[in-house]
Amino acid sequence: LATGDSLTVLNGAFCADNDGTCTSLVAGEIRADAFPTTGGDIAEYMYSEGVLPPGTVVAAHPTIKEGVMAANKAYDASVVGIVSDVDGVLSDIRPGIKLSRDKGNTPVAIAGRVMAKFDASNGEVFPGDPLTTSTDGRLMVAKKAGPIVGKALGVAENGYVVTMLNVGWYNPDD
Repeated sequence: LATGDSLTVLNGAFCADNDGTCTSLVAGEIRADAFPTTGGDIAEYMYSEGVLPPGTVVAAHPTIKEGVMAANKAYDASVVGIVSDVDGVLSDIRPGIKLSRDKGNTPVAIAGRVMAKFDASNGEVFPGDPLTTSTDGRLMVAKKAGPIVGKALGVAENGYVVTMLNVGWYNPDD
């Protein structure tokens, strides 16, 4: 048994709270009395060759294991997600590694609401429009079948669009 001001470990279960009232812990269970988050996305750290600013649409890097780079072509099937501003939930599967943006670790949103750079060369964007990759780490409206990053939640403002991230495939004939 290990107990601190805000963490209890009992019979293989963890509980985080602020008043020591953890009860009914079962082995293998993780419990938090509150899990506040101010953001709208879920992100994971991924490797990159340099710092990629929030809103950059990223694709799998062809030579860096578990790496990403700014998406650089239309309808890129290797799209992974969008660089997060890290206001949401952030996780990593690499234990023991101290992560920070300046060490080539990029927080990539993999689900949820995220602001993305937008390229209007394929037309204006409206709520519900499917969004695919463009060039220079930006999104554009998908006009043909192909990979998409998600759907627009609004119109583009100042070169950005709020996107409900859901990497998948779009077919306008469906």
